[in-house]
Amino acid sequence: CPKNQCANDGAFDATNATIRPNAQGRGSFLAITGRGHGTASQAMAFLAQAPATRGIGALIQNWEGFGNVNLGLGLGIPIDVPGSQPGVDVALQLQGNALTIPEFDLQFDAISGDLHFNTQTGLQGDALQASLFGEPVTVTLSSAADAGRTTTTAVDISGKVSVQALSAWPRQSRFVVDLMSGIRGEMDYVARLDVVQPAAGADTASGIVAQRSLNIQSALQGVQLDYPAPFKKAAGDTTNFSLDIDFLDDRQEIRASLAELASLSIGIAEGRVRDGLVYLGAQDQTLNVR
Repeated sequence: CPKNQCANDGAFDATNATIRPNAQGRGSFLAITGRGHGTASQAMAFLAQAPATRGIGALIQNWEGFGNVNLGLGLGIPIDVPGSQPGVDVALQLQGNALTIPEFDLQFDAISGDLHFNTQTGLQGDALQASLFGEPVTVTLSSAADAGRTTTTAVDISGKVSVQALSAWPRQSRFVVDLMSGIRGEMDYVARLDVVQPAAGADTASGIVAQRSLNIQSALQGVQLDYPAPFKKAAGDTTNFSLDIDFLDDRQEIRASLAELASLSIGIAEGRVRDGLVYLGAQDQTLNVR
């Protein structure tokens, strides 16, 4: 690359390189730091492709970033140091960016805040501000890879969403869409998306499989339930609601509860309910269908 220029025309405003001897024995360490700017897609490509970013790449390889970012980069490269691995530290300053996660048909717009990757701590983003389903949200992201490059990621989201937007989400099952036909309004919610991503090419005999799960919690204030009693609810009232979805290879497993009124567990494949159980009354914490 030309001086002060990174891949794909991203530019560094300042760079610095130093070499220090290994105080513990043989070899030395090369430290390179820089700050500059580029596009979000360039930053995502670097995190996905750089060997030192370990299993994070398998998780975000299909994520798409849009807009420009300011960045800080730190590289620690061991030279003839036995047992030592390269280290990477990347800080991204986001301002009005967009991020698409095709696997879940989710698009975050107007993202502002700091995203940080370190080979020791993984990918972190605290209190990012964004827009999801056309409403402002706060997002916290934490992702780390173990020694086998299996990546564990948690995305916590809090904000407001309309029932109409949830129904239109492409990943929503037909069963849930039909269930929401008697629901109107907007609600505050907290959600958590958990993702376990094995390393690329991981042996299935290891027992480590990809896992995707979503939990949504809401008091349903602002939402009207047009169902027969005792499930009828005015928009100004509150009723605790919980929804869990496990995204499996060929099916979804859905568990939901509405206060102490009802709970259900169903399995959906090819858009149809394959098995399930509905429990009326106080929630049964052990309710599950496999």
